[in-house]
Amino acid sequence: MFDRIAGVYDVMNRVMTAGLDARWRERAADLAAVGQGDRALDVACGTGDLALELANRGAQVTGSDFSEEMLTRARAKQPAIEWQWADALALPYP
Repeated sequence: MFDRIAGVYDVMNRVMTAGLDARWRERAADLAAVGQGDRALDVACGTGDLALELANRGAQVTGSDFSEEMLTRARAKQPAIEWQWADALALPYP
């Protein structure tokens, strides 16, 4: 399903939340207290907006998702972040 909607996901997210999605991501990053030099794993990262927020705060971020199309869009936003295909129910991380 997410592969099919990847191309419109960001716009749908903004419209359905009346733009609040950006504030929710900022709040999540604040609560995570991630900063310079920290490592963060964004599971089910979708198109990568939370991973980008964490990276902008100086964290070394890995974004993972099971939708290749979502990851394609995330990679286009920021190729320097490590984007990996992974199933949230069987993550390949220690």
